[in-house]
Amino acid sequence: MRTRSFPRAMLPLLVAGAALLTACREEPRVRIGGRTGTEGTLLCEIAAQLVEKRLGKPVTRFFNLGDAQQAHQALLNGEVDAYPEYAADALGSILKVGFSADPAVASENVRLEYERRFHLLWLPPLGFDNRTVMVVRSSDARRLRAATLSAAENAPDGWALAATREFTVSGWGLPLLSKHYRLEFSKPTALLPPAEIYRALRDGRATLAAGLATDAALAGGEFQPLEDDRGAFVANPAAFVLSPGGDLTHPGLRKALEALSGKLAVGRMRELNRAVEVERKPAQEVAAAFLSSAGL
Repeated sequence: MRTRSFPRAMLPLLVAGAALLTACREEPRVRIGGRTGTEGTLLCEIAAQLVEKRLGKPVTRFFNLGDAQQAHQALLNGEVDAYPEYAADALGSILKVGFSADPAVASENVRLEYERRFHLLWLPPLGFDNRTVMVVRSSDARRLRAATLSAAENAPDGWALAATREFTVSGWGLPLLSKHYRLEFSKPTALLPPAEIYRALRDGRATLAAGLATDAALAGGEFQPLEDDRGAFVANPAAFVLSPGGDLTHPGLRKALEALSGKLAVGRMRELNRAVEVERKPAQEVAAAFLSSAGL
């Protein structure tokens, strides 16, 4: 029987064609993203590992997507199927509408608007509200008997504030603090990057700092958030955003991500962030331990 032979020059084309056909037959991978930073990486990894277990599919991770607008655009462009976002960032940066001090109201407003404007699915909240918090050294809180921001108004020597530039100029930051509380400041605000805020508190350059509720530094006991007893700061609950196409392409993806809803309290998220940032554990290891402890 005669066999047909191909010129040697055609072999690379044949191999490439075979690879393309194989790729076309492969099931598309789930793509989970995360915003830039430790918390974004952790939430991305937690979701990716859970989806791999629940759906039995490999997941491609897209860490460090950027800020709220960049991550949102990646979802709209079809670069990722889902990623975790914060309600206040969605309301302010994406939707350009008013904030809310109530986490349930903030989440519902975002859910309705994301579906109406973008046909995106805003899933039930993960459980933590990553709103702005004003932080002092725990020793100062005890010395001044100040557990609330209203009590901090009575500090005899005033406060030396450390904050990001964004906090001082954004409508959700210093303007809200000044509107609700009469705090005395003894020196100009130290404008610092987020990583320097707690160092400034530790070494005495500042006595009051603007942070976020899930900051890793708040898990160690050295610092204490002051209760916002007059409700100055807006709610910022976290949730996963999912494209409808992603849920259609990967049946069960929505259900898998919804299994995380309510599982991450503020204190738990602080501990996870601390495990990565302070204890230097790999995010993959921290995520796996969390899923195991949460029964997921």
